Amino acid sequence: ISTSSGSTSVVSLTAIAVEPDGKIVAVGSASNGKNYDFVFVRYTTTGALDTLQTKDLGGNDYAEAVGIAPNGQINIAGDTTINNGTADDFGLWQLQVPMVTGISSSQGLAEGGTAVEVTGYNFAGVTDVDFGSTPAAYTVVSPTEIMATSPAGTGTADVTVAAANGTSITSPTDLFTYLFTAAFTNLSSPTITFGAATTVISGQLLSDASSAGTAAEE
Repeated sequence: ISTSSGSTSVVSLTAIAVEPDGKIVAVGSASNGKNYDFVFVRYTTTGALDTLQTKDLGGNDYAEAVGIAPNGQINIAGDTTINNGTADDFGLWQLQVPMVTGISSSQGLAEGGTAVEVTGYNFAGVTDVDFGSTPAAYTVVSPTEIMATSPAGTGTADVTVAAANGTSITSPTDLFTYLFTAAFTNLSSPTITFGAATTVISGQLLSDASSAGTAAEE
């Protein structure tokens, strides 16, 4: 398999793997004009080019294999002549991918606005934080912490962090659940009957409510 590497050369791809989100990653080698470098390529689920990166280990470098670790880290292995210029040595290139290990709030209102602390690893160079497929406003505090504000949404969504090397793998630790919001439109004046105060409540999204009322003070 070959693909265009910018305007410099043709990349000969030698190994492929599939990420949990369905994107295809491939590795190979290409000339930089002086020697050969490791090449990492990612394609979207539709086959469009998503990412292309190169790594010069110092000699002639030929990537031969790629593996994706459970935490999303991409490991690229192959041959390099970095040490003596002739005999092949083992070469390894590791691409760090963001990993979410927890969120401070697991639920919030449907209209959004909940402050959520996202903790994990490899948050340097973050390009996006999503609740499901919806982008969220965020601030990277450190390589292990992000402060995000939940966007409007419904149901349950994975909170994911994206960077140039990839997007965090989803897990139960990143789940955020949206709660419905009841809109009260009228509270009638209470009526007293045998010591009990009854208040009539009308509004929207109250179908799940079983009863409402206030107890009278004696």
